[in-house]
Amino acid sequence: MRINNYLGLLAVLLVFFTSQTMRSQVDYSSTNFNIELKDAAFTKSANLPVRINTILDEFWIVSEEQQQNGFVNLIFDLSQSSVNLEDNVQLIVSENPEFSNYMNFPGELNTQAQTLTFSNIDLGSNQVYSLAYVNELNGENQIDFNGIDRYIALDKSFDLHSEFTVSAWVKIGELKEMAILAKRDNVQDKGIFIGLNQTGQIKLEFTDQSVQQMISNTVLPLNKWHNISIVYKDGNATILIDGMLDSIQEINSPGLNSVQVLLGASGEQSVDHFFNGSMDDIRIWNRALDAQELAFFMNQEIIQVNGMVNGSITSSHINSDTSLIPWTDLNAYFSLNRISGNCLVNHSENLKHGQLFNFPNSSLHTQTAPMPYKTISDGNWDDVQTWLNGNSISIPASESIVDMSTRVGWNIVQIDHNVTINNNNELRNLSALMINGSKLTVTGSNATSTGMGLEISNYLKLDGVIDLEGESQLIQPKGSVLDPASTGTIERDQQGTADNYTYNYWSSPVGSVNAATNNNPYTLPQVMHDGSQDITWLTSGYDGSAGSPVSIADYWIWKFANQPGGNYSGWQHIRSTGMVNVGEGYTMKGPGSGTINDQQNYVFKGKPNNGTIALTIHSDNEYLIGNPYPSAIDAKQFILDNSPLSGDLGSTTGTLFFWEHYGAGTHSYSEYQGGYAVYNLSGGLPAARYIPAGSTNEVSVGENTPGPYIPVGQGFFVIGKNNGQIEFNNGQRIFKPESDESVFLKSTDNTIEEVDNRPKIRLGFDSVNGVQREILITQDTNATTGIDFGYDAQLYEDQIDDMYWLIADGKHVIQGIDMINADTVLPLGVHTQTDGINAISINSLENFDENLDIFLHDKVLNVFHDLGQSAYTVTLDAGAILDRFELTFKVKSTLSLEDETINQLDIRYDNSNSMIVIKNPNQVDINSVTFYNMLGQPVFNNSEIGLADNLKYKVNNLSTGAYIVAVSTPRGKETRTVLVK
Repeated sequence: MRINNYLGLLAVLLVFFTSQTMRSQVDYSSTNFNIELKDAAFTKSANLPVRINTILDEFWIVSEEQQQNGFVNLIFDLSQSSVNLEDNVQLIVSENPEFSNYMNFPGELNTQAQTLTFSNIDLGSNQVYSLAYVNELNGENQIDFNGIDRYIALDKSFDLHSEFTVSAWVKIGELKEMAILAKRDNVQDKGIFIGLNQTGQIKLEFTDQSVQQMISNTVLPLNKWHNISIVYKDGNATILIDGMLDSIQEINSPGLNSVQVLLGASGEQSVDHFFNGSMDDIRIWNRALDAQELAFFMNQEIIQVNGMVNGSITSSHINSDTSLIPWTDLNAYFSLNRISGNCLVNHSENLKHGQLFNFPNSSLHTQTAPMPYKTISDGNWDDVQTWLNGNSISIPASESIVDMSTRVGWNIVQIDHNVTINNNNELRNLSALMINGSKLTVTGSNATSTGMGLEISNYLKLDGVIDLEGESQLIQPKGSVLDPASTGTIERDQQGTADNYTYNYWSSPVGSVNAATNNNPYTLPQVMHDGSQDITWLTSGYDGSAGSPVSIADYWIWKFANQPGGNYSGWQHIRSTGMVNVGEGYTMKGPGSGTINDQQNYVFKGKPNNGTIALTIHSDNEYLIGNPYPSAIDAKQFILDNSPLSGDLGSTTGTLFFWEHYGAGTHSYSEYQGGYAVYNLSGGLPAARYIPAGSTNEVSVGENTPGPYIPVGQGFFVIGKNNGQIEFNNGQRIFKPESDESVFLKSTDNTIEEVDNRPKIRLGFDSVNGVQREILITQDTNATTGIDFGYDAQLYEDQIDDMYWLIADGKHVIQGIDMINADTVLPLGVHTQTDGINAISINSLENFDENLDIFLHDKVLNVFHDLGQSAYTVTLDAGAILDRFELTFKVKSTLSLEDETINQLDIRYDNSNSMIVIKNPNQVDINSVTFYNMLGQPVFNNSEIGLADNLKYKVNNLSTGAYIVAVSTPRGKETRTVLVK
């Protein structure tokens, strides 16, 4: 029996049923075609075929003296019959009166005329047809092939020639050469074969007179569901297994033929290569899908929405990285959710259905392929007993059978039970996750700073709980959606200071919960807890207290939202009752449960924030904001997303400021010890440190240098560059445990440095009053010698003593520059509160040119001090000094023997004997020795020296401070800075 699109002979057959008689009229244009009515006396099988309730006693036999390439329309007038038209009455056609392996066709009912019309039916010679009540099976099914005689015949017009994709879920039952899909005749001179070889590898054969073969690298295991995809385009065939690329091979396109496509077998007149196993969700596309599109739809059925292909769970409109696919690009879609008689319904638009051969009802089962993955009991994620049909599927997000070093990262999972994931410090990726009234625990430890990343790339429906233990994080990348109707929560620990007197700058990764919107404003009692208990918020007094739960003095809860910079009155006192917008930061002190070095754990509970979050900022205003997500964010990406490069004027200056409170032991603002660490595109700097002489306060020297990642719950300041929006978005989110991050909520000793190959100089300043400041210069081709967005960081807070780069008369602690060479001159500014000794030194060099020496030029003394040899110590008067110091550079030259001899001079000051001591082991000829104070005034000079190996000169009545000893030789001048105590 054939069905094709060629319309040749058109015969209209009118069959009239009355209560007394039945007759047929045949209108035909060729005497070679005839239809004969058989009455009830004609012997017909008494056994009903599978999925048939009743067959009419009457049936018709077609005779064809020669093959006709045409169709007929059959019109049954049932107005006088007892046939119930409300039932599923269909035309059935078979090669025999037993109606085995029949074909069935639904008709078009005219309720007014009581006629049933079957159009474009291709009837072959000796075929038998009648009307029957057909059973229809609906639901999520799979179909089992016995490897003996079962197969599914599809239309012969499917184009598997130039560009196509074939995909299906398969579970193989034995190792033998067998077909999954084939379109080739028994001569096998043209066509395509997709199947398996005797070892369980996927086998492709493209034939056009000669056979081209392709074998997968991967062996499919027995009795396990796997999704296979074959993609052909531009002369290349690709095999993917579970969405993972197995192999790609250049291969000529298969030849065209006019035979049927078979599922589970191969051939035409003689069918062979029968498949043994199960299949589900078979799709044939007339386009080449890419790996991302295949992965997106792999664990879900597909539906049509506004003419486009959508997932039944996740819409293709969700993720902007997945292109929209027209439904017309789908040639065939057999979900197995609807089987009517022997008709396997094709859900694509072309309605070319499949015919089942030799499939009893026992071969049709409830779906066991993971469409999607579903839990069946409480348990561990990696335990097969946790999952529905766990013994016949791979664990979701487990290692790919294609590459065991790579996990499948696009599964769709539905959790209806309490499940635990405990793979430490790994990232598990899913396409979609639905949690229904249950709890998913992602294990980790606060003590060891360990945890897991759970990434949901497309869709999250949260009607339960996700417990992110330790450093575990929830990541939703760009395009990933949190269903606004979600009513569940996440729990995420974070640690702040336990000290009563010390601020942390916070930001919540969750908002308040409702069933309509995401990213909702909150008050602190709604989101911040002490473990499973509510914090006791003290509305009077200034001190919190330890206990269970802890008590927090809400007097210290403030925010600074888009206020003029430097304006202390701009702080907004919100206490525990004020609303905080998602993305805003707030201050809070600890409960007094420990010292400044101790940690207090808190638990954020609420609806996780997700997607784009925007806050308005005005030019020159400052805003205390913070990471709004339950994952780390990439600081660089955040800066770039708020830069002129992002398409607008750039809302911020491109620098982030992180408060670090490291001492004081008091609530008095004037006695706070702390500062702002800094990060921008040039790198990070620790906060300036102030250690007053004889201090008895708790002091933990600020040592945290910001890295490129901002941890969960971290607040920080930005400065407005232009009127605009501060934007957070999912493209900034990343999984980074805090051992890899910029950490300010708590200290860590195992921070892993970012790999950054740019040359950097970290210059240190140790002041007379105990201030320690580090400033940074970074060589980057994106920067200039002027002020550049994101590369130059202004001095955010003046310490009593400080040092900074001078760029365009502005004070900066970070400077980016396109090139550092011998011609580079970098002006430095310094100010001190009191007179005294200060030191400038190189704290560290990173990737710096070893052939370049770094000098501090003291223009007052006209001294170039080699900072690579030692710090430059200088006595300074109180006040600002903006034109005395600069950093310069010099290319190292190869030293002659005389240069090496001069460098061996040992010049020092003996404070106990008030003497200049010069050790000259090589007896260099010395012309003079001069002693200068830091004002450039000589306080001692001796020009009568000559050759000597040990020189000592008494210098009395010197004030305490730094001095320069200059030794003049015929080869040049050597200088040393010495300290007189």
